[in-house]
Amino acid sequence: MAFSTIKWWRPTGLLFLLAFNCGAVWSAPAVYEPKSFDEVLLSLSSYPAASAGASRDGLRDEERLDQAESLLNQYRVDGRLRWLGDAQSLLEKVAPLSRNAHFYYLDTSIKQSLHDFESALLSLEQGLAMAPGRRAFWLQKYNIHLVRGQYADARRACDKLAALKRDLYSESCDWQLRAIEGDSGAYFGMREAFASSLFSGAEGRSWAVATLADIADRQQPDDALQWWSLALKMEPGNHYVRSRYCDAALAGGARGLALELTEGFETFDSLAVCRAIALRNTPTHRSEFNALREKLDKRFAEARWRSENLHKRALARYQLDVMREPQSALQLAQWNWSEQREWPDEQILRRAEYSVVNSKGDNL
Repeated sequence: MAFSTIKWWRPTGLLFLLAFNCGAVWSAPAVYEPKSFDEVLLSLSSYPAASAGASRDGLRDEERLDQAESLLNQYRVDGRLRWLGDAQSLLEKVAPLSRNAHFYYLDTSIKQSLHDFESALLSLEQGLAMAPGRRAFWLQKYNIHLVRGQYADARRACDKLAALKRDLYSESCDWQLRAIEGDSGAYFGMREAFASSLFSGAEGRSWAVATLADIADRQQPDDALQWWSLALKMEPGNHYVRSRYCDAALAGGARGLALELTEGFETFDSLAVCRAIALRNTPTHRSEFNALREKLDKRFAEARWRSENLHKRALARYQLDVMREPQSALQLAQWNWSEQREWPDEQILRRAEYSVVNSKGDNL
């Protein structure tokens, strides 16, 4: 599973402890034999079971959930995988009786962040069994199926959202699916839905703007920049939005904007790669480009050594647009496409295929 790489050290540590203890000399205690059949050695039922939240870390299960949520939010701030590993470790300590709907929401979110989509869906189903009317679960389900290209399942989740409440979330998923299905009017339909919400105080406007920007990328690329800009203004800490905005800036030839958007955000692979592409095409920043390329080479090499393959799309773009190695980029893009199928995934796959064909033609 994808998150197994986060805790790869545990079996090794266990084996070390076992090897160390086995080397010691132990004297076995003498075997006690009862003198009669009436003698009782121990009555287990007379001892109370450990409380559901008891553990050596001294935390109650509610506190573990709170800390896991904080760590998940910290990951969203700086993109460091260690926070996901720490959060997962906390959730593993939560007693079965304490695993409520909130537990499964966090567990699903962590596994989704680790691209362990199958496990995320299993956890999500357990949460839905406890809280079938919780719309956050249905939005998660929609999102996972959408990313994986499972559009029939995404449609069912979207319809369930609408059945529970008709609002900008259900409008957004409906128009987004229509755009994917080829409805040429999806952009204008989504734009009208958003405009209608401006004076109503409706929830989900930031989600709707990001959806509108995604649809614009597909159908009205000249409008995409303004919508990604608005989406980032509404959620300045949303690094997915920042990354898509940077992609749109590069697509529109706005390298200066791409550099502005990525300054100080190099810990995120997608933003670091976007910056590297902008720097590569700006001759006055050659020394900074070389330094960032060296840093990314090291980062991606270490990720491969740890078998971390979460950001294959970013690596494919790096191989194609920075290293100019289309064959390697195509292999990564195809691998990425087998797991997730968002619009940027489709774009990098198409561009890598085109580059490979062109490079072969040049060698004829």
